[in-house]
Amino acid sequence: VADCFTRSPVLCAMLGDTERQRAGTLQAWLENIHPADRATVRTCLDAALCEENPLFESEYRTRRVDGSWIWVVNRGRVVQRDAQGRAQRSAGIALDITERKQSEQRLRDSEARFRRFMEQVPLPLCHVSSEGRLLFVNERFIQVFGYTLADVPTLDDWWPRAYPDEQYRR
Repeated sequence: VADCFTRSPVLCAMLGDTERQRAGTLQAWLENIHPADRATVRTCLDAALCEENPLFESEYRTRRVDGSWIWVVNRGRVVQRDAQGRAQRSAGIALDITERKQSEQRLRDSEARFRRFMEQVPLPLCHVSSEGRLLFVNERFIQVFGYTLADVPTLDDWWPRAYPDEQYRR
């Protein structure tokens, strides 16, 4: 693909560019990719330019004109090659996935807070699936009952150990 890059009006708007900034270079596009993501994106792009793999897909952060960063997913493919098989033209789409990435981060943060709570609470706690499988036991559970998750993978395994008297379990 020649070192020429043409953006749609929608992509220009997403990046905060004006219509006059529609054309650019591949190098300028790469320079606007977050430094932590740039090498991965370049590797994906190089692979897509090969004859064997005409598809490109990558999620990365890119800088808007105002200096802020947004997450995008970029999907494209080589649509024209020269007689030697070199990519001459490609087409693709970029979608703003910033909200999704922020939601994923909030979920990871929430899960970490929940896990810290479950691990640090001074009560024996376990997390049980709807099928009766123990998914998690905290350290206090192990201290009080003497069983690890490997010892009691299901409630059916735990009840007889916790309450050996069959009459009491009824």
